[in-house]
Amino acid sequence: MSDVERWETEVRVARRALREAEDSLGDARLDAAPVKVGDVVRTARGELIRVTNIVTRSHGWLDMSGNPKKQNDEWSKAVRNVYGGWELVEGADGRVARPPEEG
Repeated sequence: MSDVERWETEVRVARRALREAEDSLGDARLDAAPVKVGDVVRTARGELIRVTNIVTRSHGWLDMSGNPKKQNDEWSKAVRNVYGGWELVEGADGRVARPPEEG
């Protein structure tokens, strides 16, 4: 095996290990997030959203999206992004959460 092949192999192994570590870190951030999929949050504009997706970013902030509640008390199929200033209204396990401080 040439030096180039050896280094290419080492780089592939290191990249695989990095991807696995990043996946584990992302899972840990989701587990530690103050809101979970299925929770209901109130946006800064007063809209109720049932969270359907959460993505953590490297800086620790959450990108969330979900379905807004319609006036007839049903959940819409539309998807809205949830920005800063949300508060937990209804968590399946009764927890109360605040969004992370920005800045």
